[in-house]
Amino acid sequence: MKTIKNYLRLLLAVAILFSTSCTGNFDEMNDNPNATTQVPTSLIVTQMLNFMKPGAQTGDLGKEHLLAKYMSWVENMQDVQYNRLGERSFEIYPDLANIEKMIGTTTEASYDTYMGFGLFIKTFHLFYLSALVGDIPYSEALQGEQGLLKPKYDTQKEVMKQIIADLDAAYDHFNKATLSISGDITDLNGSIDKWKRIANLLELRVLINLSKKVSDTDLNIKAKFAEVAARPLLESNDDNLKLTFKDASGMFSTWNVQNGFYLDYQLLSDKFIDMMKTYDDYRLFYYAEPSKYESKTNGKEANDWNAYIGVSPALQYAGLTPIASEGKASGMNLRYKDAVGEPWSRLGYAQQCFILAEGALREWISADLASDYYKKGIEAGMKYTRDATAIINDDIKNFHHGREMTDVYITDHLTKLAIQLTGDFDSDLQKIMEHKYIGNFMQFLGDSYLDYRRTGYPELPINPSTNMNTMTDRLPVRYLYPQKERTANLANLEEAINRQYSNDDVNEVMWILK
Repeated sequence: MKTIKNYLRLLLAVAILFSTSCTGNFDEMNDNPNATTQVPTSLIVTQMLNFMKPGAQTGDLGKEHLLAKYMSWVENMQDVQYNRLGERSFEIYPDLANIEKMIGTTTEASYDTYMGFGLFIKTFHLFYLSALVGDIPYSEALQGEQGLLKPKYDTQKEVMKQIIADLDAAYDHFNKATLSISGDITDLNGSIDKWKRIANLLELRVLINLSKKVSDTDLNIKAKFAEVAARPLLESNDDNLKLTFKDASGMFSTWNVQNGFYLDYQLLSDKFIDMMKTYDDYRLFYYAEPSKYESKTNGKEANDWNAYIGVSPALQYAGLTPIASEGKASGMNLRYKDAVGEPWSRLGYAQQCFILAEGALREWISADLASDYYKKGIEAGMKYTRDATAIINDDIKNFHHGREMTDVYITDHLTKLAIQLTGDFDSDLQKIMEHKYIGNFMQFLGDSYLDYRRTGYPELPINPSTNMNTMTDRLPVRYLYPQKERTANLANLEEAINRQYSNDDVNEVMWILK
């Protein structure tokens, strides 16, 4: 994956170089029919979408899952596994600056298409960045070519207001657009109707992350959520913003054996495995491999719930090696390693259903809809995993370990007493968040951590004796600003830190969480 990203960066840079370099005679160059005068729009689109992939070499996907306690890593001790967070890179800013170049390639007919797309890409990345650090440059960002090299930091509230306004504008542009998006490498295939729905889902995602700010009359979160929820939204898993992997060099999933042997280093957590057991959720058999010790030593079949054993993600690192070497805990299902790879979603229908379920529970939309959306989220998540497994391998019996999620199973599962909402807010919120957490596995990068920070669900294990956070009774709530900003934009950075926090510390609480 990283190789592809670097190749596209190089290709884009070369195209820009040829389109902007001075030969001493601009008129002659502009009149030369063989000269490259601008970067193809499709190339920039592909570049922008490529930045949404999890890095195979940087381990983005694995680190996010360690932080959210889905798994432990046994190859070597990972700081994030034990809650030591460092800097969050701002490297996305130079990449996002290409949005303006993309808009510069448009015609009158294509302008709305690419304005809508550009606003989506900008808000997608900068929402997540702000949610992880706090105040960031927004209103003055991406203007380096105009000479603005030291943009001010907007307050997080202003960032969120501008993101919501930009997503409203993206929706308006998509409504006026008549041409599809060229260079779209996702399964949306450039469809403006589908991209419009995805933009609306992103806005719902932003708004639900503002749940602690519902009383802020300046934001009016409740009314805005209801407004966006009434717009066209995703109708099924077919509308997911996802990337389908291929049997070709550089096109395998992050965990595929072609990208290294990462799958050998994970042990799934007892929190995650036991949660699926509690709900009798067959996704356990699609996500995990049975413990080798339980299978070979104790004779348990692959379809036996008791063959699946998790390990505490808060266990001292030295205790992980013997568990792994003796095969006493479950690793990830081999379908992630041996097959091309499960399609990977950044925004999806199941996620949307859980967001709407939470919105209904909070009475931002009709409270009567909470249970319906919640069950639709469970159903969509199960079908996504089942159908993705069928896509990556025609013979899926080895990948579901004899516990296939048939339509009959899913229908029956939705009637089980254990999953029903009861009308108690805290209990219902916990069930919604836990099922969202289950469905987020290997999908929707980072959402589980953000949900945990603002709701406290699912309850994640904390062991003060192994916790590397300076406050050993809790998880950190933010990342640090990058050191490069202290060199490039120190005055604006210090102003932002001083108005938010006592210092740039991972336990300082940002505005969105107050």
